[in-house]
Amino acid sequence: MHLSAVGYADKSAASLSLAPLYFLPLALSALVHPLRYSLAFSVLCLGLHNLLSPAGDTGVERIAREAATLLGYFFVVVVVNQLGAQRKRLAELTVRQRDERLLRIPRTG
Repeated sequence: MHLSAVGYADKSAASLSLAPLYFLPLALSALVHPLRYSLAFSVLCLGLHNLLSPAGDTGVERIAREAATLLGYFFVVVVVNQLGAQRKRLAELTVRQRDERLLRIPRTG
């Protein structure tokens, strides 16, 4: 849903590039999907941006801009995916420590 809204906005804006708006769906995807799916989603977002955005530069400038955009997409996906994995590890550690502490408490009864 987010991607379709961004694509529609990208198509509607005739004078400027809305490539940064694709970061939100990519970040959400990186939190809930494995890294390889989110990286593939990054390529899909770049293709969608190229398809729907107005034609601007041609040649080397366009290739350089697309490469920088894709690199930015990959960076966001990898960083958010790592943060999500770190959060998951921390939650598992917290549960494990809680269970260990519960085992140490003497039970009366």
